[in-house]
Amino acid sequence: MKVKVLFISTLLLVVMCLPTALIYSVEIREGGAGDFVVGVNWFDISDLNSDLKEAGYKAFDKYTFNFGGEGYGIIGGRIIIGGEGHGFSQEVSTSTHFETLSGGYGLFNVGYVAFSKWGLRLFPMIGLGGGGIELRITENVSPSFSDIMNDPKQEASLSTGGFIGQGAVGLDYVIILSGDEEGEGGLLFGIRAGYLLSFTSSSWEMGKIDIAGGPDVRFNGFYIRFIIGGAGYEI
Repeated sequence: MKVKVLFISTLLLVVMCLPTALIYSVEIREGGAGDFVVGVNWFDISDLNSDLKEAGYKAFDKYTFNFGGEGYGIIGGRIIIGGEGHGFSQEVSTSTHFETLSGGYGLFNVGYVAFSKWGLRLFPMIGLGGGGIELRITENVSPSFSDIMNDPKQEASLSTGGFIGQGAVGLDYVIILSGDEEGEGGLLFGIRAGYLLSFTSSSWEMGKIDIAGGPDVRFNGFYIRFIIGGAGYEI
């Protein structure tokens, strides 16, 4: 219930940003941008951590650094259409095992330019997509090739995933570096803040084999990201 309340609250924040466009926005221009992204995500992995600790393994951090990219186009000076993709990974270890939690996700986004002035652009947006998470547990040994052939169960790799959505707000600042009578472009810096929500519960697999009774792991949680890239706009 708390997760749904947080997601709805984020969407309401997005909607509340829209009226500012009627008052403040003066630079209505079409264009686009592409950028590199680095940030932090908070995921709901408490069930997974409980199972790991119960089995004698180390728990993972609830937050993880992510890297990726995004791109968008501005249609009619207002509507933003774009996409983004991100990957993440974290590792912990004990004296007997290495543990890795990694994955990635991608989203198709639709937004609205609510403020555009002084090189700044503010836009709420929503997105839909999918993502996957992989848990890998490897024995902390140095086997020979024949050891692996005799005992291939020295590593377990399990995965899960599903559909996700987001509500977010973005703020970009563009430093114009060049231009002509048709348009101008420059260096883009920005920030994104939002909330991810998984629409489905976890269903674990190991290879092509379904695994029953696995923990419920979801992308649910807030994120903040910083971006750098390039942008161009029509004059």
